[in-house]
Amino acid sequence: MPMAVKKDLNSLKEQYKNLHEHMLDINDDLDRCMEELEYYSAFIEWKDLTDEFTYFREHAYEKCDENHPFPFLTL
Repeated sequence: MPMAVKKDLNSLKEQYKNLHEHMLDINDDLDRCMEELEYYSAFIEWKDLTDEFTYFREHAYEKCDENHPFPFLTL
């Protein structure tokens, strides 16, 4: 195999390895988010806040404020 082809193949293998590691990190983040969502859902149900949560979800809007670095949801 020519040297240029070997170099390209090694580069592709390295990129694949990096992408694979990145995908594993994304899957770990997703697993943590799903677990957190389960806790939030259980808490909302336990506190009997389902109606309030549904109302908030349907009526909340994003607000920007100079005192906060990011927009946030509010009613």
